[in-house]
Amino acid sequence: MDLRAQLHLPGESDVVPSRSNSSFTTHLVGGTGQLIIQKAAFAGELRQGDRVRADAREGQPWFEILAVDGHGSGQIVAQISLAAKPRPAP
Repeated sequence: MDLRAQLHLPGESDVVPSRSNSSFTTHLVGGTGQLIIQKAAFAGELRQGDRVRADAREGQPWFEILAVDGHGSGQIVAQISLAAKPRPAP
């Protein structure tokens, strides 16, 4: 499944929309990033251990989902880390 989402990684500094109508600037540190998906654009379910690929990024890296928070009103926020290598297709 293809979808558009915001991907924020450690070392990147940018403006992130918050769950309210305002926004905030984030600078992620450590080894994890965030994947932010609009619920209206995603009918599936993300679970810990799933892997996603960033097609728009150089090298199309794979990321592993570490945790998922879907309790917000319009967004799913997943904590991600760079995966060592993609899992083979079933």
